[in-house]
Amino acid sequence: MEEILARVTAEEQNDGGSGGDDDLDAAIARLTDPKQMAASQPATPSYLDAGLDAALAGPSAPAWLGMRWREIPAEMQQEAWVDLRRWTDWFINDFRIPATVIPACWFRHTELITELHAAMNMEWKAWAEGDPTVNPMWMWIPQARAMIERCRAISTELGCGENPHTEEERIEREYDSALWDATIFTRRETRTVPRPSGEDGVVLVRARVVDGDGVIAATSNVGGAGCPRESHVGTGATLTGDGVSGGDDTRLRVTVHQVPAEAMIVWETASSEDGPWQTMDTMDEEASEGDEPGP
Repeated sequence: MEEILARVTAEEQNDGGSGGDDDLDAAIARLTDPKQMAASQPATPSYLDAGLDAALAGPSAPAWLGMRWREIPAEMQQEAWVDLRRWTDWFINDFRIPATVIPACWFRHTELITELHAAMNMEWKAWAEGDPTVNPMWMWIPQARAMIERCRAISTELGCGENPHTEEERIEREYDSALWDATIFTRRETRTVPRPSGEDGVVLVRARVVDGDGVIAATSNVGGAGCPRESHVGTGATLTGDGVSGGDDTRLRVTVHQVPAEAMIVWETASSEDGPWQTMDTMDEEASEGDEPGP
């Protein structure tokens, strides 16, 4: 607060001290504005040396690390190759990797390059915090062991582990151009249309394709929707039981076909097919009334 008042006093002196309380209030509001206060703060505190601050931050990852290998800019590619070679040499030595897993020609095989590049990224990330962390144990070491087995399978298939290097042939596919075009130039769009409420109502719908110049390029066939449908044939109901013996009760299931609109199911019971039939809900109510204690 003292600093703000000092700055206000300095501004008043520069302005000749005129303006009274209104100018003082305006100056305080201006000098206490959060945006102006943030802008006036130095990027690095005055008590920190810029060089020392950078040194304390620790080594930073190479600029190309974190990029896809195929997307590394041309001016960084040689540096990336050298760093990946040094990292791979460290990995081979520390993890005692035989040539049958990572052969000496690994840099000529894209599958191995991809595995090693990804592993280098993970190892950097696992230690990036610079503090005691569980990341190496949780992420780096288990994944490194899994990566070793993947490299073993790749090198076995390549046959370069204990044999001279064999250059890989580029693998390409012969595509059906018509099928490809039919796929990438197809667009599907869905629209929900409410049905009309009247019995004889109908909603007709069509879709048109309009190009960038506003010209109609195509018109679909006419479709539509009528009023909500109800059952069209006779309603039927089938009762089945669970067939489990030994219990005090049985579970019955009724399946109703072609259910009419706003229908409900009423359960009834009787001692014979000739009746009398009584709704099960009424029986439950009577049983409840009979169980009540007398006066």
